Amino acid sequence: DATPMLRDNSNDGQTNQRSWDGGPKWVFREGTMDRSNGAPVLLASSDFIAKALFEALRQSFVETKLEEVTASLDFVCAFAKRVLNHFIENLLALVKEIIHEVVFYIEVGLSDMSGSVGVGFRAAFVVTGEAIVDILRWLIHTFATFVVNLGRAQNPIAYPHFPSSFLSDLYLRFETLFEVGLPKALRVIGAVPGMKDRYSLVVSISPNVPALGKLIGRSWGNWSVEFGVYLEAVPKQFGSMLFTVDTGGVMDFWLVKGRLYGT
Repeated sequence: DATPMLRDNSNDGQTNQRSWDGGPKWVFREGTMDRSNGAPVLLASSDFIAKALFEALRQSFVETKLEEVTASLDFVCAFAKRVLNHFIENLLALVKEIIHEVVFYIEVGLSDMSGSVGVGFRAAFVVTGEAIVDILRWLIHTFATFVVNLGRAQNPIAYPHFPSSFLSDLYLRFETLFEVGLPKALRVIGAVPGMKDRYSLVVSISPNVPALGKLIGRSWGNWSVEFGVYLEAVPKQFGSMLFTVDTGGVMDFWLVKGRLYGT
């Protein structure tokens, strides 16, 4: 298995662990020695809508105090609101777990006549899973507020504020690629079968939007700059020598990775 580089200086029961069994994300929380880390309710079954609703009902029952239970329309409305809120959060939790980031990029490359060496530049706009969840949550609650206000023309409720953390989860990624590979002539005649055409070493730096704002003296939230060097699209055969899990056909192998941030 493979883990990120993590540090824990506290002498307590918390550990760096997968957010759920086999999950792609790591969290720092109370240890689960000899126990499962669990599984997201929506990934535990293909019938995820029904399970999300059942879990929302269970969570609402747990939150409901005995003295609140009355045979009144107010209690029914309050309980239904709790169920709806938990149902929405359960669905958003799935989005947050399975989407790491969405990337839109432009890449420009130059190569010599033989096609054996080259250099390139890639500029990308990155939206993290957290940003997607923030904007979806805001849109859902804004729409719900609009519907409620249709019947409260004289006394409308306030619309939710746009999530302040949204900009912190948007990144601009700039990468320089150095490529080596087989000359075109050898690739055409298949002189070295089984070898990948090109191998890339990538130098990457990714400031988020507040970090860019910091450069011009603006405060747009918590700033962060991620940076590193990695080998792109390393063949599976190389990964099998290092990891006991299936890495898929190819993987990105980080040589150096770091993050600067401020609050």
